[in-house]
Amino acid sequence: MDSTSSAPNGEMGEAKAALELGKRILSLQSEERTTLTSPEDVANLLLTEMGFLEQEEFRVAILNTKNQVLAVSKVYRGTVNTSVVRVSEVFREAVRQNMLR
Repeated sequence: MDSTSSAPNGEMGEAKAALELGKRILSLQSEERTTLTSPEDVANLLLTEMGFLEQEEFRVAILNTKNQVLAVSKVYRGTVNTSVVRVSEVFREAVRQNMLR
């Protein structure tokens, strides 16, 4: 029995989609990275992936100083209609990303 057989199909699909999005963003050269200039840009980036989720998720887009997307991280997965997040969790992945550079 492999380790992926215990995960529900929906979660596995979401994980694969998140990994693929991360790979695409990281593979882009600096000048080709998506630049976010408004809340609408963020919505356009994440809506197709998050629009049909069965549970609330809190995600953080990690940007460089030019507002280019370096990564998108899922911080928390909530219940059907809520997502409660501590402030420290919002910044944790950004700090990790900065340490890797």
